[in-house]
Formats: sequence, C-alpha cells, structure tokens
Amino acid sequence: MLNIERKEVITEANKAQGSITKAGNLLPRYMKVTTAMEYTGLGRSFLYELMGNGHIKSHKVEGARLIDRESLETFISSQAA
Repeated sequence: MLNIERKEVITEANKAQGSITKAGNLLPRYMKVTTAMEYTGLGRSFLYELMGNGHIKSHKVEGARLIDRESLETFISSQAA
C-alpha cells in the first residue's frame, strides 16, 4: 500500500512540473526541486542548502527529491517578517 502512495506522490509532482504559472492550477503538497525553483525563484543550490540545514522538509521517493510545499512557504514567510 505504501508503494502505491509513493507512486501517487511522484505522479502528482510530475503533473505539477512546468505548470506552476498556469492560472487556476492547484499546487501539490510535494514538488520537485525544479518546480520549487520556478515557484520561488530560488536557485537549486540554495534549495538543497535549505534542505540540508533542515529549514525546509523534503523526502526522497524512488530517486526523486520532493520538497514539502507547506514547509517551503513557511520558510519564505518567516524570511519576509
């Protein structure tokens, strides 16, 4: 059962890939690093640094690094304050 959930997460991340800027699109809970780069304007290295330091949550699922969108938004909000 867990394997099915993992595949669903990756499928949703793949659907979101490249579609962040389309109007009316709902963002998935988890996104690939390239999608997070487009969503935030942050660079790949900086995102990996944030993940490594524990500032944002991420998970590796079947070789794909997926960033928790809520964690990313929380981090960005805390920096703006």
